[in-house]
Amino acid sequence: MNMEGNWKFDWSIPERQGYEVYALAIPEISEVQGLIALRSDAENLAVEGYLLEANPKNVGNNGVYKGAGAHLTAFACKTALDRGFGAYYFVAKTNLIEHYKNTLGAMQVGNSQKMIIEGASFRKLLEHYYKGERR
Repeated sequence: MNMEGNWKFDWSIPERQGYEVYALAIPEISEVQGLIALRSDAENLAVEGYLLEANPKNVGNNGVYKGAGAHLTAFACKTALDRGFGAYYFVAKTNLIEHYKNTLGAMQVGNSQKMIIEGASFRKLLEHYYKGERR
């Protein structure tokens, strides 16, 4: 996969911390459109997200492809479901908390930056991005 661009994060860090890094790509294009780092959290029956980043070419109003972040979030939910869990959680940047509430149905845990997607929001993402796929 082609990882050209000015990625903000060093993706070797989550791998060294035990997370699995997954890439989002369009089959006809070899360029990575986004990355997500995940690991199972059996104690909380969830998948934990460490980091999510869209390709810099996809960020902002002039981005080439829209929705990489939502696609990767749905993938995290699918990964949780495939592992027998019903939730996905992550720590959000403060300025994105309301965005994640409004666009993904994520819930803020108390006053923290921790966000969780479960229940109806979890199912809604799966149905939207994985409709027709056997579960």
